[in-house]
Amino acid sequence: MKSDMIQGFTLLEVVLTISMMGLIVGVGTPVLMAGYQSFLLGTAIQDIDARARFAMERMLRELRTAQIDLPFGANSISLDNGAIRYVFHGGNTLTRNGILMAENVTGTFTVIPDPPVHTDPPTPVHVSVDMTITDGGQSIQLKGGVSPRNP
Repeated sequence: MKSDMIQGFTLLEVVLTISMMGLIVGVGTPVLMAGYQSFLLGTAIQDIDARARFAMERMLRELRTAQIDLPFGANSISLDNGAIRYVFHGGNTLTRNGILMAENVTGTFTVIPDPPVHTDPPTPVHVSVDMTITDGGQSIQLKGGVSPRNP
């Protein structure tokens, strides 16, 4: 004679299963969150890097082919009789002819005249640009230099 037993789970089996699932979710959630935060950080760094490189490459390209106007300063430089002007504003922005190129940026221009002794007016032979862009606790520092073709 067959026994007419009802098949099912015992209370102990259900409680153990729920406990193990809770443990897996409890351990897995922080791992997934860390991965997501790393993704967001990587995206932010990539965005900062792209903006910084765009601004730097454009400045250096124009500095290489333009005539540098005198006088020049640590925070600003004019090219081609004032047609182009780059300015680092108070450690916050970089503008080209008043148009915003980058935010959260600090930087300086250094012009080495030829000859190295002071002459009036000095002829620029090398221009270096130091720029740091900071965003969300991350910062990118870029340095570049050019020798103008049309001093």
